[in-house]
Amino acid sequence: MKKVSLLVLAVLFLSTQLLGFLPVACAQSEGGKPSPVAPKISKQDEEARAALRKKILEKKDELNGSEWAVEIKSRSAKGDFAGEDTLTFQNDKFRSGKTEKSGYTATNYTLTVSEEENGPTVWETMQTSANGEITFWRGEWKDDVMTGVISRQLKEEKGVEEYYFSSSLKKEIPKTTEETEEPAAPVASEAKSAASPILSSTAATADLGSAAIEKTGEKIEEKKTVAVSAEEKKLEEKKAAEKKKSAWLF
Repeated sequence: MKKVSLLVLAVLFLSTQLLGFLPVACAQSEGGKPSPVAPKISKQDEEARAALRKKILEKKDELNGSEWAVEIKSRSAKGDFAGEDTLTFQNDKFRSGKTEKSGYTATNYTLTVSEEENGPTVWETMQTSANGEITFWRGEWKDDVMTGVISRQLKEEKGVEEYYFSSSLKKEIPKTTEETEEPAAPVASEAKSAASPILSSTAATADLGSAAIEKTGEKIEEKKTVAVSAEEKKLEEKKAAEKKKSAWLF
């Protein structure tokens, strides 16, 4: 009887220990480690993150609206991508003159700002062509100088090509393509229609001017005729007076 009581006590003790262990086991992952808990972010960390986001947006706005003339050189002396190129940052996208000719389109890019106040800013992007080729760009930019590397993953027979580049000139351009649009010139027919009233008005003015000149000429001629008649009348009166005087003398 005593042995049975001890056995029951042992079973109860083990059950209690097991029940207490289950919550702990449920809170652990398969690897035996506690499940990760999201760390609490302090106010100082939130302010630091907000300042970082602000700095990235400022740098992106500064880079957007710029065009860079660069010289590309091969690291392995192979490939046909070396030479002069123009890198354009516009509409918050990146495009290259060389890759654009090969069927690549403009892509988004990411920025990584330096922790130093005057450190360089890093931009990165990946471009994919219609035939499946991939070109990775990574550049470092500070003030008016930009350098970087290019990695091209081409078709199997060509493999991978590595290049590096450096800028020779930076030029400011509109930040968006909408800023470069100009109003369309008027269609020829519209321009002609718009000019017709002006031409008609000019013609009418010319006609009025001609009529006024003709009327003025008529008045001048009329005045001349009146003047001639007056002179003739005076001559006739003078002749009559002289004739009368001669008769009186004889």
